[in-house]
Amino acid sequence: MLHTDGQLEMVELRSGERRELGKLPTTLPGRHQWHNVQLVSDSQWAYLLIDTEFDSSVMQFSAPTARFNGFLVGCDLEHGTIAWSAKIEKQQLLLLGLEHSPVLALINQSNVGTLYELDVRLLDKTTGTELFAAKERLSNAPLNTIHFDLVRRVISLGTYNLTLELRPKRVRAEPTENME
Repeated sequence: MLHTDGQLEMVELRSGERRELGKLPTTLPGRHQWHNVQLVSDSQWAYLLIDTEFDSSVMQFSAPTARFNGFLVGCDLEHGTIAWSAKIEKQQLLLLGLEHSPVLALINQSNVGTLYELDVRLLDKTTGTELFAAKERLSNAPLNTIHFDLVRRVISLGTYNLTLELRPKRVRAEPTENME
């Protein structure tokens, strides 16, 4: 529950127990500037998505997403705290695989002339730190598939004629000198 003073509270539905998560950061704009508020969660974290500006240019995907333009607030459910907040513009939080993914995948595409521009950001779930960001004009077809492969650690984004795979950077081990 979000109270008018900015206090965020969690209610355990099974027991009815209430637990305070803390007060929203004062750096967020006042509630009179909020157009929409959404809450999504996995078993360890809850994320408050706050729309401060309406933007109809964000396109819909075939995968489940939560569209917002404003602020993202990360709440640690285990410790009962508000851990971080970040200003995020014109994005959709990918809900597919949210429970098992180590990152928050933010994706937006927009029509730029005859091409579609894809804006992808990956945030660390626990800190809100941006781990990856890319904005590219990729195709003359909109994005129509999003797939998480947790075993291979790959996010695949596809159009009818293009597949883009996002994966962790491989770090090669430096050779070590023989100490004998």
